[in-house]
Amino acid sequence: MAEAILTHYIGPSNTRGGRVVAETGERNRNTGRRDRVIIPYDAGKDIRENHKAAARKLLQKMAWDWVAWTIGSYDRGYIFVRADFSTEDVKPAEVEL
Repeated sequence: MAEAILTHYIGPSNTRGGRVVAETGERNRNTGRRDRVIIPYDAGKDIRENHKAAARKLLQKMAWDWVAWTIGSYDRGYIFVRADFSTEDVKPAEVEL
């Protein structure tokens, strides 16, 4: 099974500031829902760093031991995919746990 993390931004409301959501690419077998975390958007970081922080938080929650990953963007945010060291083009982790 390929592991992936999808992130997207939720804009501020009248009661909450902006947030970044990170969720698993596949649904949880027990709940039927995607596992996810929501963190506050940190204005002191750039957009990509905020999404990395959310992905890092989900990695910790899921206890996934990703050493390296590849990051790409999609129409709603970013996607983080576990890197396979058997390919030559993969570089060491962009995000440290």
